[in-house]
Amino acid sequence: MRVLRTAERMGYRPNLAARSLRTGSTNTVLMVVPVLSNPFFAAVHSAAVREAAMSGVSIVVYPLDADDEMTPFPSSRQIADGILACSVDPARISELVDGLPFVVIDGAPPPNVCAINADITGGASRAVTHLAQLGHRRVVHLAADRTTWTFRQRGSAFDAACAAHGLTSLRATSRPSIEDGYRTALALMQGYVESLGIVCDNDQLALGVYWAAHEAGLGIPRDISVIGFDDTPISAVMRPPLTTIHVPGDELGTLGIRALIQEVRGDHAAATLLPTSLVIRGSTSAPPMAAPGIRPIAPPESGGA
Repeated sequence: MRVLRTAERMGYRPNLAARSLRTGSTNTVLMVVPVLSNPFFAAVHSAAVREAAMSGVSIVVYPLDADDEMTPFPSSRQIADGILACSVDPARISELVDGLPFVVIDGAPPPNVCAINADITGGASRAVTHLAQLGHRRVVHLAADRTTWTFRQRGSAFDAACAAHGLTSLRATSRPSIEDGYRTALALMQGYVESLGIVCDNDQLALGVYWAAHEAGLGIPRDISVIGFDDTPISAVMRPPLTTIHVPGDELGTLGIRALIQEVRGDHAAATLLPTSLVIRGSTSAPPMAAPGIRPIAPPESGGA
């Protein structure tokens, strides 16, 4: 202890590069995300960093956009002991993995790879059911133009729930950003005839719908009901506050890095499925025609809210 106190007083800092050469371990993991500007991925990353720090592990984050064709790392083994992939198709980073321990967050893992997921299917189904219960009969899925597991789950669940409730449905695709959501929603509203319920693949797309509705002179939820996905912080302060599906990004990040550290240490981590929930705020209501002409369906006898 006296040696450690003396080293601290003299400002000694360990040479991590030398330690890495000696032990064969970098005490660093690589986290791959689609983009950090999305608040959901930022929350996952922040939670992962906090959890990793408690184990003395550092995180290098690499935003891998859907349009990127290559990674900047000649060999992941030079910089990391393991890979944490969030909402990224594992096939796109197979070379990056390079045989390292590997954990998937919000995605479909390859065989024998641990996945930490949220119940995306249940969340999308709850969104459609909520609109049906309010009396909506025409619903739109404003879908991200991505083919990753998480967005495929949303689309499949949306279709199944619409069929189960006998709803007329439409899918419009957009890049998953506020600006592209606005442009896609505005084009959709040019053909507006009657009240719609819109389920968005994330809260940023929902914000784009708000922008388009304002420009088109349509009220939320008077004319259009809107549901987001992720429950990012902005959803609670939008006007009106956004009804959305809560996805526990903090827990995904915490459990994801915990599982990866376990894998790096040679122990197999168990897959986890976290619950999602519908957060009802002010952006959804019964459509105007529901009162005189359409009777809202009864809530299901069982199942999540």
